[in-house]
Amino acid sequence: MLLELQTHCAKLMTTMEQSTQELTTVVQRQTNFQKMQQWTIDVPWQPESVRLSMIEECSWGRLIATATLQWMNLVIWPQQTSDDCFGVTWLELVLSFCLFSGIYLPVPRNGSDGKQRLILCYSWDELQLYQVKYSDLANYFSILVSQVEKLVFPKRWPQVRRGLVKSTYTSGSSTHSAGYTCRPVFPHSNTVIEVLQQHFKNDKSTTHADIPKLTLTPLWERDLLEASFLGLWQKRSLKSQAKMRDFQQRILVEKSSGLRQQRLSFGSTR
Repeated sequence: MLLELQTHCAKLMTTMEQSTQELTTVVQRQTNFQKMQQWTIDVPWQPESVRLSMIEECSWGRLIATATLQWMNLVIWPQQTSDDCFGVTWLELVLSFCLFSGIYLPVPRNGSDGKQRLILCYSWDELQLYQVKYSDLANYFSILVSQVEKLVFPKRWPQVRRGLVKSTYTSGSSTHSAGYTCRPVFPHSNTVIEVLQQHFKNDKSTTHADIPKLTLTPLWERDLLEASFLGLWQKRSLKSQAKMRDFQQRILVEKSSGLRQQRLSFGSTR
């Protein structure tokens, strides 16, 4: 819902810019595109080692949750996560994960019984069969990352502001998109922006329905992966929400215990 609202705001923002003739020129856009290709992080943010984890309780199951955590650990954020001129969108991040995992992200779809289950698409044609939209992949990937963040301690990513950003617009999109206002370096980043540049030459819509075609090598056999997220989506989702609440309580206990140990340690030195 948040991404849908941000997408609507993005359309309004783009329309306003067009009416005031503030859109960047083709030359400026190409210059910015080259800057994104050469994007580096001088002083990276360093996460602490994982002390607690329940990522197996993620709605997508243990295999995808583990791959997501591995992928997140490879994303390099700057130590100072202030807004920059590009940011990064969920449209980019989900393609990065697809290339990393070798599959298009599974998303919920109604079965013949009218109930939602996660569906696995190993090919672009399967995505079309289930009428999966690019915006669906981006939206559900933001949910997946949020779940993993809430099922591991300490957090894998720094605090970064979310909002509408220009990175995909720089790659040729007709609108701004939802994401983080600070740009990291992420797996397959150059491949992603080059794929999107070609994609947006043909896709001038503001709805982000068409999904770019990717060459993928799956990390898992299909049967193994499907077995890891069997069951109804609603039940899986509700169970994950309950586990996330439980885990957040465990974190509070862990933090409280750490503070208590610090006080005891301080007291013993006096």
